[in-house]
Amino acid sequence: MGNRGFTLVELVMAISIFAILMAIAYPSYRQWHDQSSLDADVMVLKGALAAARSRSIQEGLYWGRTAAPGASGTICNRLYFGVSAAPGASRLGLIYFCDQDSDGDVDAPGEITTWATRSLGNGVAVTASSTLNNNRIWFDKGGEVFKSTGSVWLSVGSMANSVTVANNGRIRE
Repeated sequence: MGNRGFTLVELVMAISIFAILMAIAYPSYRQWHDQSSLDADVMVLKGALAAARSRSIQEGLYWGRTAAPGASGTICNRLYFGVSAAPGASRLGLIYFCDQDSDGDVDAPGEITTWATRSLGNGVAVTASSTLNNNRIWFDKGGEVFKSTGSVWLSVGSMANSVTVANNGRIRE
């Protein structure tokens, strides 16, 4: 009978070649993975902004006294829908703001309610421009931005992408 199998030298050579190939391929794979994650999270942010804008237009509750969605007995003089993108958070909050005294400012924590959340990928950092109102973007009944125009940057490693909301409510990368 002849010998069957691999010698130790052949096995070490095969493992060495595999390790070298992996060392070459890993950085490219990591960059591709981070870029894919960033692109997906930008789409999540744009979708959340579009949902808040759509909900604001649909409700049409910018002026007038009305009850807040899902709240019994709460009267809103103005109702805004928006997105909260807090730095360091792993989720985006789809929020609404029941302005009970019509001053356009959040006077009490109870005036803001989260109606949905969207998750961001692991390792994604959120940065908001200084023109945003406490890292929130609000839309009025016409779908226009209220007190909070600006940009939100998402970054992973050395890659970054921004989503900008103009005064007219237009959302763009």
